[in-house]
Amino acid sequence: MNYVSGVKTMHIINDFDISMFDDYLIKMMIRGVKVLKKHVPTKAAVMTPGILLKIHDLFDLTSANDCTYWALFTLAFFLLARKSNLVPDSVTKFDGSKQLTRGDFKITPDSLNVTLKWSKTNQAGRLEIFPLLKNEGNKLCPLKAYQKMVNACPADDASPAFLVKRYGKLRTVTYRQYQEKIKSCVLAIGLDPAHFTSHSFRRGGATYAFQCGLSGSFIKKLGDWSSDAYLEYIDCPLADRVEAGRMIRDKINLEHLG
Repeated sequence: MNYVSGVKTMHIINDFDISMFDDYLIKMMIRGVKVLKKHVPTKAAVMTPGILLKIHDLFDLTSANDCTYWALFTLAFFLLARKSNLVPDSVTKFDGSKQLTRGDFKITPDSLNVTLKWSKTNQAGRLEIFPLLKNEGNKLCPLKAYQKMVNACPADDASPAFLVKRYGKLRTVTYRQYQEKIKSCVLAIGLDPAHFTSHSFRRGGATYAFQCGLSGSFIKKLGDWSSDAYLEYIDCPLADRVEAGRMIRDKINLEHLG
């Protein structure tokens, strides 16, 4: 459909005849292609708090680089963040107007307030503030993870948020390094790294928010989705499906139906 649309657009721009695009055989061909060549998107595995806890125990939080990766993982989960908001594709492609900088984080006594300036659905640069609440004594506390990182790798407000020490210098974590770290950690705890990507945190955050009882419309806002695509990110475990069946069954029995 994208290719056909592109050809049609080219015809329109050049003021060519486009009547053939309404031809019945063309439409039937496209319908046939949809049936024969179904698009089945590959979904990343869901990152869960339980998996995060196992990964936490792999890290040496006296190591500056481990502090950075732990903060990156934790914040990716709680922010439902796209990788484009977190890290650049390469060191030279870091863009402080898109990726998080140290200045985008504000610590309060009770929370870590994160300002996202840009996303693919917010290209006008609308500021969105996400408060991540302090969770005293819990390994999954986002405020604690961030504080450990900035203490281990101090930097000014304009610097990339996630820095690691390489060759004696602080450099931004790149997308490739982020992916490699995810896969190495997942492998180390006995899971298949082929199924986990940076999207696992976004899916995991959305799924956990749903399991906590947050409404679909709020999750959509939280994850900055402009469409209902967020529904594809939410995983519905078998246990939840069984529970849904139980609720329907009990409702039928309660109302003496049948």
